[in-house]
Amino acid sequence: MVIERRGTRLLLLAAGWCAAAHWGLAMAQPGTQAPAAKKAARVYYDQYEPMKALRLSRQDCLRTEESIGAFCVNRCQRGYVMVPGSNPPRCRSVDPLPPGQLPGPIRKEVGAPQPKPPQPSKPRPPVKGE
Repeated sequence: MVIERRGTRLLLLAAGWCAAAHWGLAMAQPGTQAPAAKKAARVYYDQYEPMKALRLSRQDCLRTEESIGAFCVNRCQRGYVMVPGSNPPRCRSVDPLPPGQLPGPIRKEVGAPQPKPPQPSKPRPPVKGE
């Protein structure tokens, strides 16, 4: 009786496999598939990385800067918006580039260099007679 059950299981397994293979071949036929969606033209934007400066915990950002993590990042120029979640922070143009025009490399904003930290004071030279 165990042999009959095993044979029945194998027969049902083989029938299920054949049905699945037939269904898979039928779906692979070009007439049964849904028409392919037209590929949309990709839209590109001009981007740049704004200047950022590492600030100490006691320092606040300037009015022209936004606080992002431990950095103060310059706000985007007019006609650009901040890309949310980008690392490093980036600004992209509001209007896309014309069709067919590819964006150039992502440039970095340049400006006035950060001020150098003050040098430690030097010890006073000894005075004769002390």
